[in-house]
Amino acid sequence: MAKKRINEADIKEAQNELIKMFVDSLNIKSKKEYKQVVNALNTEEIYGPNKGRLFLELLVRMIPSNNDSIKVNRQKWSEIEKIVDAMDKHLSEFRNKTPAEYKKSYKSYLNRFFKFLRDNKNHNILSELQKGLKMNAAATAAKNALIQGFDGEIYLYSALRTKFKSRLRCQDRTSGDKIWLPLRFIAKLYSIDKKNKKKKNNPFSQWLDSLVNGISVHYDDTNTGKVSHLTFNENLSLVFTNKDKEGYDVFVWQINNGHKDEFRVLTPTGKGNQKTPMKVKSISEIDIDHVKSIDATLREKEQYLTELKKVSDFYKDMVEEEEYDENAKAEELYKKLNLPLLQKELITIGNDGLLRLMDSKYNSQKSNGETFKEIRKIADNKYIGIIEEGIKMDNYPNGNSMTLYQELTDVLSQTGNLSIAYSNSASLNGQDVNQDPNFTLKDIIDKI
Repeated sequence: MAKKRINEADIKEAQNELIKMFVDSLNIKSKKEYKQVVNALNTEEIYGPNKGRLFLELLVRMIPSNNDSIKVNRQKWSEIEKIVDAMDKHLSEFRNKTPAEYKKSYKSYLNRFFKFLRDNKNHNILSELQKGLKMNAAATAAKNALIQGFDGEIYLYSALRTKFKSRLRCQDRTSGDKIWLPLRFIAKLYSIDKKNKKKKNNPFSQWLDSLVNGISVHYDDTNTGKVSHLTFNENLSLVFTNKDKEGYDVFVWQINNGHKDEFRVLTPTGKGNQKTPMKVKSISEIDIDHVKSIDATLREKEQYLTELKKVSDFYKDMVEEEEYDENAKAEELYKKLNLPLLQKELITIGNDGLLRLMDSKYNSQKSNGETFKEIRKIADNKYIGIIEEGIKMDNYPNGNSMTLYQELTDVLSQTGNLSIAYSNSASLNGQDVNQDPNFTLKDIIDKI
């Protein structure tokens, strides 16, 4: 049976039924007045403009149904109790900050409502209002924020890993005169192999995991005024807060041994190495930026990608056919491939790239080319990025050409600054980093 589609009317109906159950459970003369618990939850002096509304929505999404297993039932009520505790704690903090007399009764309504939700005797009747509503990713993020005591969303590593892994899996490169990288088709090959050989693990999925764990998040280190970064790990979370008409401010949390570090997330803008505070309306507006384009990697590494070339040639021929069964085609190609060797080639591609988070509005403005035509090492820990060469000045047709470049820096206030110099200037003298076999872009990620 198809799941019931969730809409605002469903949520509202479930909330009304929840409040009715609460009022009906009371054995006092004034119980009808306790309907005003909704108004109490929406009192800005107590909870701000959104927390009460969010709390009710999360409740009706999270309350388990009678069809859930005992384990799931306990888990869901445990999560609900955490949210109720967070709301109750917030109420206690504001106990002396609501001077209006009628607000005192609001506190009574809230105290009774929280008691009603905590009472195990009420759990069975509450489960009756569950109409198949399920927590979605946005609600989970909102729940995490609510427990932390603020309006917004928190995406834990597990949710981020799932989201970004799915996106990477769909990043086909199937155009141009290079080797193609049809990732979704390649995924079918490894799924066939796992099924046929009854493997526990899928090497392709593990490769995607390694890509996710290599994603960097730039942040503003206010102690130094410099750009720094964190790499994805199980203690990292993205936090959306301070919402306005332009969207949320984005922060990154890193928690180690109970200690939380919080930093403002920065996004590259595509204008050289410029970075600016990230502001988005939802997590869907955060892209994975390939610092070095996949196309460049595929062209440069082509001689080492022998198995991938077989996949590419087969796929190019397949899509030229008027009709084809992609699953059957995958079965056909699977018998001709050396998947362990293909796995090594995928690792080569992943190691050559560098991934970081970027606001989608800037990512959409980027071309498929490289930000810098060349990166040169001028001295120890000093680099420049060449943007354009051969620039001629007006009225000087026979004069020396100019070069547009950036001094690559991790000082936030200086990112995005441009410089121009005569092409024979000593300030441009240096070694192309591509000529250094020991150099990787990771060495200067905060400067590019």
